[in-house]
Amino acid sequence: MSTGTSKAGRASDQKDRGIRSAAGFILVALVVGTVMLMLDLYEDLPNLYDPARIALSRAETHLDRSYDHEEDMLHAARAARQELDEAVELLQSAAQADPDITGQIEAIRGRLETLRKEEPALGTTPQELHRVYRELLTEINNLLKRKR
Repeated sequence: MSTGTSKAGRASDQKDRGIRSAAGFILVALVVGTVMLMLDLYEDLPNLYDPARIALSRAETHLDRSYDHEEDMLHAARAARQELDEAVELLQSAAQADPDITGQIEAIRGRLETLRKEEPALGTTPQELHRVYRELLTEINNLLKRKR
C-alpha cells in the first residue's frame, strides 16, 4: 500500500504545485498589469508644475471672471441709458406744459442728450461724472423749487 499511497501523494503534490504555480502566475500577472496600468495613467496626468499650463489655467479663470463683470456692466449701462431716455422725455413734457421755463429745460435737456449720446470718455473719472449729474440734478431741483 505504500506504493499506492505514495503515487497518490505524488499526484496530489503535483496537483498542488500546479495550482500554486498557476496562482503564482496569476499573482505576478496582476502585479505586472497593475504596475503597467499605473504607469499608463501616470503618463496621462498633466504636469502640474508646467509654467505654461499654470499661466493658461489662470488666464482661463480671469477671462471667465471678466465676462461676468462685463455682463454686469452691460446691464447697468442699458439701465442707465433707459433712465436717461425717460428723463429727457419727461423734461420735454415739462417744457410743453410750462412755456415760461422752456429755455432752462432745453438747456438741461441738451446736456442730458450729450450724456446720452456720448459714452463717457475713458479718461472721465467717476468724480467728474458725479459732478455733471449733481449739477443737472441741482438745476432740475431749482426749477422744482420755483414751481412750489
